[in-house]
Amino acid sequence: MKVKTPLSPNFHPKFTKMRKPIVLLSCVLLVGLGSACESNTSTPQRIPNEAARGSHAIPIEQFLSEAPSGQYLLSDSRNDEPILHLVFAMDSGKVLSAKVSGFPTGSPYKEGSLCSFCPSDHPGYGKVLLGLRLLEELRPGRRGWIGGQMLDPTLGYRYLADLEQGNGEDLSIVLRIGSQRRVLWLRKVQGP
Repeated sequence: MKVKTPLSPNFHPKFTKMRKPIVLLSCVLLVGLGSACESNTSTPQRIPNEAARGSHAIPIEQFLSEAPSGQYLLSDSRNDEPILHLVFAMDSGKVLSAKVSGFPTGSPYKEGSLCSFCPSDHPGYGKVLLGLRLLEELRPGRRGWIGGQMLDPTLGYRYLADLEQGNGEDLSIVLRIGSQRRVLWLRKVQGP
């Protein structure tokens, strides 16, 4: 008695007819996949306005030895909308912070805006936004200024924050809360 198995030619007449095209199609797909993987050796295209990871304008030691100077425009990386102007300050213990220094055109905040996004237990809750410290406790690390905290002016959450170099004099703030990660851009503003 013969047992019919899927590999036996007597299994099913349609299978015998279709086996060659299926095997041929499988081989073509595998060869195509292999050549696609081989040809994907080019460097990925950079998304416009993305912070340049690894291509620093100045050596990391110099970036960590002095506080960023001047005024920076804070904008959201999701929609590139302007939020606030920030200035940085470094205390004697080499701890970096940034406070609100102004309001760009298109900002949701104005000169007399209060910190309505601040949590009720935050020291800035209900106070004038101008001069409020949003980014604090940054210390030198391997990639940049790390281990800080930031009160996000768009969502009102407190995030863990790292400050990294971007393109030219631009910077990026990498925000983390749990498994969520966001990036805010800091672009150097010409002038005071």
